[in-house]
Amino acid sequence: MINFLEETEYYMFELGYSWSDVSFISGKEFSISVENFREVAANADYDPGYGAPEVAEDLVIVFNDGCWFNRHEYDGSEWWVYNQIPQKPNFERKIHALVVHQKQNDEYSGWLNLEEMNRIN
Repeated sequence: MINFLEETEYYMFELGYSWSDVSFISGKEFSISVENFREVAANADYDPGYGAPEVAEDLVIVFNDGCWFNRHEYDGSEWWVYNQIPQKPNFERKIHALVVHQKQNDEYSGWLNLEEMNRIN
């Protein structure tokens, strides 16, 4: 079992954030105050291991710099994911594929990125 507040603070502090850096905390439908989150999280112990996820899956913590934490789950194992605002690349390119079936060669393979799908053979 792990305490949810301790887990959250561990990741925040590792990335150089403090509670004063939090812009808002929310789910999809409503926000909650930092104070309310900390109070409830301090009393929330959960098992982050495999099995059914226990933490609200739509929970996000958004920081003043535009970065955010959201929950991620794989096969019941769950954790915070840190997200940064993507930087726009310096150049633009015309593409022909956004899904694997649009690739120019007939080889099907998943798990490709935009560059790999649009490589000219």
